[in-house]
Amino acid sequence: MKTEEKVIKHARLSLLEPQKVYEELIQYKEEISSKQINLDWVWGNDDKLEVELLSRDEPLIDLGLAQAAASKEVVETLWSKYDTKDKNFALAVKVGILGGLNASAIPTENLVKILEGEYVANFDDKDDLAYALLKNKHARRFVIKDLLNKKAPFNHISDDRMMVLLDAIKHNECLNIDKSDSESPDLTYWAIRGGLFKIITEAPVSQNWLYSLYDLLGVIQEKYFEKEFDFAAFVEKWRALNTDNSSTSDGYYTNLSLNEEFLCLAACLIGYRGFSKEMKLSEKEKTDIVYRCEYYSKASLSTKQITEAIINDGSVFIMSALYNHEILLHNNKRELIEEVISGNLSHLYNERIKLLKITYPWFKPNLTQSTESKENKENSSELKESVDALRMSINTQYTELITLKYLVYGALIAALVFSWLRKYL
Repeated sequence: MKTEEKVIKHARLSLLEPQKVYEELIQYKEEISSKQINLDWVWGNDDKLEVELLSRDEPLIDLGLAQAAASKEVVETLWSKYDTKDKNFALAVKVGILGGLNASAIPTENLVKILEGEYVANFDDKDDLAYALLKNKHARRFVIKDLLNKKAPFNHISDDRMMVLLDAIKHNECLNIDKSDSESPDLTYWAIRGGLFKIITEAPVSQNWLYSLYDLLGVIQEKYFEKEFDFAAFVEKWRALNTDNSSTSDGYYTNLSLNEEFLCLAACLIGYRGFSKEMKLSEKEKTDIVYRCEYYSKASLSTKQITEAIINDGSVFIMSALYNHEILLHNNKRELIEEVISGNLSHLYNERIKLLKITYPWFKPNLTQSTESKENKENSSELKESVDALRMSINTQYTELITLKYLVYGALIAALVFSWLRKYL
């Protein structure tokens, strides 16, 4: 029956108009993607169907194949098929391939040229090719892993160019997908995490790199701890940036400068020591907010300690606490955070809660209360007070009208009685 269904599908697609075939190919890609257990190898595609559709020689079908085909033969043919015909369409086909299921079929030397920016100058490419490739989760093994670790053949990319590429990489979900199981570790994932650590800790100190690394830290979901990391030296070199207080930016989540907030995020995510239930505040952590963020993100804190931290460090503590699973997973502790959270921190809170719900299926916090910002609560309260006041005013006026009504009725009755008495007495 399966063979018959495949034959029927082949025959049907051979007769469909290009637009319909294109739509089916996009669906075909989604079906194949949903079956993949390992991101590094694609299986379950229909090579014969892809070759047959390529033979129709229809540009729209070719564009669909560029995105959906896993056949090495088809991808290699499409890569250069339109180079001498239509440069814009050729670029679209290449973008489709690099964002598709089998970008690994493209020769490595071409991928190097794309990442180094050669196509930007010579192919009317505005980095669409690099962005398509680096946002493709299937590119993690043959590109992203080595690019982040600056390994050949991607070890000659300049620092300025790397900042551009990181802007694309930060959108790739593979940065947070660990396929490790009880039988084997996901070595590609851990190589990527090691590469991110190297990029963040070894990048040159500049304002542009600050923006780039801040964004990169913002998409990392899990902590990465390396015993040999000299966190103190890392903090010192980044604090040297803008020591004259010029060109500083405000933090996104806190009242700190962007530079200090970046260091606080780094403390939460890469830090200098592992989690311990017995963790105590060190002297350095008592006097330095960045080091204190490390403590807040990993220590097992009591409700009393959380309350004191909110009073003393406010939004800085809340940001750090959102990376502390021990706090978020305990209702009485998390609720202390929810009572005061507001502004941009509400967005970070929601993202961290979503992550925890994936990791711990039993975790079901009351999101109705937690997702409403402090400002919305205040506005809701003010609106309720206004409505109550208006209702009270209306009720008062209504009561006064009723009273006036009966006074008028009483006066009329009195006038009639008086008139009658004058007439008959």
